Amino acid sequence: MRPSLLLFAVGLALTAPAAAQKPVKRCLIDPPDSSLLRRGPVLRDCEVDRPAKVLTQMHPDFQPQSDGSRASRCYSAELEFVVDTLGWAEPATVKKVSGNSQPLAEAMVNALTTLRYEPAMNENHLVRQLVRYKQQVGVQTVVSRNGPPPPTGNGERRPPGC
Repeated sequence: MRPSLLLFAVGLALTAPAAAQKPVKRCLIDPPDSSLLRRGPVLRDCEVDRPAKVLTQMHPDFQPQSDGSRASRCYSAELEFVVDTLGWAEPATVKKVSGNSQPLAEAMVNALTTLRYEPAMNENHLVRQLVRYKQQVGVQTVVSRNGPPPPTGNGERRPPGC
């Protein structure tokens, strides 16, 4: 009877650590580009315990070009970049991933140094994380002969929603 107890105890000892291990997180998207890894590992939001959180908003110096029409326009751009362990965007890692306005994307890249994040954490360590930041700008052209533009229906001047 002793050999079976010993075998059972050895079996428990071998399986206990595996049950206590933290499951590996998997992302259903491609891993980051290898060029982003030059300064160390980069994780995506689905791979970290606490994703990077934006603390300040970006205010790009964007001046849309008027084509003379009175139409409302919506401009958008989305950037992808690495946020370092101090919460700053790494300018060398930025790339435009979507949007309809290259001038807005360029203005966002120029204003990237004003963006501040709470850094991502994984296993109680600050880590670099690949993030996406999207901005939309609504512009409405109103022509007025004298004085300020006419108010909207509720008495306020508001840009169009995008």
